[in-house]
Amino acid sequence: MQKDFDFIITRSDLLADNFYSILFERYQSVKSLFDNTNWEKQKSMLSSTLVLLVKHQNSLEELAPVLQALGLRHQNYGVEEQHYAAVTECLLLALGETYGKYWSHELEHQWHQAISYVCQCMSNSIPKVA
Repeated sequence: MQKDFDFIITRSDLLADNFYSILFERYQSVKSLFDNTNWEKQKSMLSSTLVLLVKHQNSLEELAPVLQALGLRHQNYGVEEQHYAAVTECLLLALGETYGKYWSHELEHQWHQAISYVCQCMSNSIPKVA
């Protein structure tokens, strides 16, 4: 994941465009969560989060407090627990499109593990209804 990330970081705008295009095509209901979005800032935040994942790929648990705080912020934007599965699915598809012929089962597995961990931490910050 580390060595291949240079490939993705140089294509971060394309990755973000692919991700949001796939997300909005497959899950139209989430588009309203982005009505007031500054897209340059949003793309930058997505890229920064991916950089953080790569830097901590062997110690993701260190990111738990940051990711839980991020989850609380996203809850305030209207993100619900079921949105995390959609994000995982669409981000993996976008990564695959962006990597193109360089996408492999190994990369997909590594990214899936990292993204799933992020989503788990973020969704754990959402209060559960008893």
